[in-house]
Amino acid sequence: MNKEVISRLRKIGKNIHILYVEDNLEISEQFERLFRKVFKNIDVKYDGVEGITAYKEKKYDIVITDIEMPNMNGIEMIKEMKSLNPNQIIVVTSAYNNASYLQALIELGVEKFLLKPFNISRVFSDIAKIVFSLYREKREEQLQRILHKKLELSQVILDKMIAPIALLNSNQLIYCNEKFKEVFGVTEITQEYKIAEIFNDKAISHFSNEVFVEFIEQYSSGEHSLITKDKVERFTINVTLFENMDEIMLCFFNTESINTELDRLKSDNKKDGLTSFYTRETFLYNLEILLDTPIEHIVLCFGLKNIKEFIRIFGVSSLRDIYKGMSSYLQEYFKEEILKEGIKFYYFDTNHFVVLIQKDKKASFKEKLELFGEAFSYTNKGTKRQEPMHLDILSVLVDKNISLKKNIAEIESRLYLLKEQL
Repeated sequence: MNKEVISRLRKIGKNIHILYVEDNLEISEQFERLFRKVFKNIDVKYDGVEGITAYKEKKYDIVITDIEMPNMNGIEMIKEMKSLNPNQIIVVTSAYNNASYLQALIELGVEKFLLKPFNISRVFSDIAKIVFSLYREKREEQLQRILHKKLELSQVILDKMIAPIALLNSNQLIYCNEKFKEVFGVTEITQEYKIAEIFNDKAISHFSNEVFVEFIEQYSSGEHSLITKDKVERFTINVTLFENMDEIMLCFFNTESINTELDRLKSDNKKDGLTSFYTRETFLYNLEILLDTPIEHIVLCFGLKNIKEFIRIFGVSSLRDIYKGMSSYLQEYFKEEILKEGIKFYYFDTNHFVVLIQKDKKASFKEKLELFGEAFSYTNKGTKRQEPMHLDILSVLVDKNISLKKNIAEIESRLYLLKEQL
């Protein structure tokens, strides 16, 4: 055996566990010294009882055993091991070339039979072949596990995608994600299912999957009219061909829905440049979402009390600075509620502000808002005057039994009354 093979055997041997059962001390010591030069994990036992006891306590890749042993012979021990693990790799050593032994060993599924006295080079060569074969099997199993995990992860990711996705081969739909089932009303995948049936075009809808794949590869660009669970909608279709595989993945994108979602996301984070409060448009989106939740909410409408006095003292030109200072103070004053409870302030228009809170927190929040003017004042460097920022406040209960439009009308009417009071 050349040095390269031995070197490779040593690397693989670090992870191979061997049980060696031999009652002859001289042979077992010789064998152990020889094998420990390559294998790090070897347990040596001296009869069948010790061997089976060790086997039940630990997992071994290879068992090497003699036949003639006290207490329990090798064949009896092998039978019990095979009953515990039919796939166990076992190598038998014996000084006798007995036909009955050989027949029994073959029936038990023994991999190798080595005759004593041993030819060291031959023994190493035979064991090396078994180890390399075992390594390849383990490597293949490991790769299969990795591939299986990747496939599982891929399916989880695809199932979470917001776009409908379908995977086809030449004649069958083999996978569709949850969004596809939801949008197109698919309850289960069957061999008879034809994906072309979702097309609102009679020239296409009768296509078999095989014909459809050929069609979509050529004509995927542009929009297609598709039949969803609820109505007919326009979709663009992204086609992905897998190299060396007879499979194709289709991703369906509803342009109108995507644009609506993008607009919503933009509005959801839109802030006013002067006050840094969220805008009226953002409030509308957030309120619409809350109408579908079971928790009751209150809208507190507020503005600076006696704004005319502010204008008289500081001038109209100071209003922008006043509102900017007020918004900064409010964020400082309600810092804990903003961070921990996600409270948001909204700026509608001149001196019209709102905040959306849960109904059960109305009393404490409103009380704190009423005390705002005692904590903060506006100071103008030019006049050296200070004016407390007292607020006028009106509340509106968000009514889940009426439309978003009617709720907004109620809020706008409160803001109008607020304006009359200021």
